[in-house]
Amino acid sequence: MSKKKLILFNLNGSLLMSNDRVIMFWCDAIRNTGLQPNYGIIFQKFNESFEETIIPLLVEAGSWTDLQTQRVIEHAKKIFHDENISCSVGLTAKIKALKTAGYTLGIITSQSSKYLAKSLLNIGLNKDIFTIVKTSDDGIKKPDPRVFDSALELFKAEEIIFVGNCPHQDLAPVSKRGISFAAITSKSNPKALFAALGVADELIYKSVIEFIDDFLQK
Repeated sequence: MSKKKLILFNLNGSLLMSNDRVIMFWCDAIRNTGLQPNYGIIFQKFNESFEETIIPLLVEAGSWTDLQTQRVIEHAKKIFHDENISCSVGLTAKIKALKTAGYTLGIITSQSSKYLAKSLLNIGLNKDIFTIVKTSDDGIKKPDPRVFDSALELFKAEEIIFVGNCPHQDLAPVSKRGISFAAITSKSNPKALFAALGVADELIYKSVIEFIDDFLQK
């Protein structure tokens, strides 16, 4: 593998929990309150803030009471607090170790910039540590390969590696730009799936921390 200078992370699914896990936890919180999730609204708006955008829509559509709304939010916040602590143990130090080793770091996310800083602070990271940040503000989102063009303006394709977790949203578009891909596996996207799609065994990892540890040793 060519010497890499830029490491791009997919935010949801690599540094943060994947979108499907976010949706699962919110739906669990809703059902725990005795309500039923409105999947039409959730999947239509899932790239936006649940608490600020999606929950008010669900409240209106389902005629939730103030007490029900409060219970849903409180239950969800407890789940996410526990999950973020679990996911971020050791991650901040690992990310900073990459920075110290001289790598340029970047983020690609379908979130808007409005929510990005808060999402990173939830796992103990400051947005300023990342040189390249591609959000959905300009309307371009994965799997559109143009999300990588800002990185390619500064680095050659062979100098970049993108860390992602989804064959369709991550692997497909990055392959069109000739950028290396490191896969983070999950139950829905296991190692066998990435291997079948041509990702080399040495570039398939169980977690982003495992990726960083391996990368720093090379």
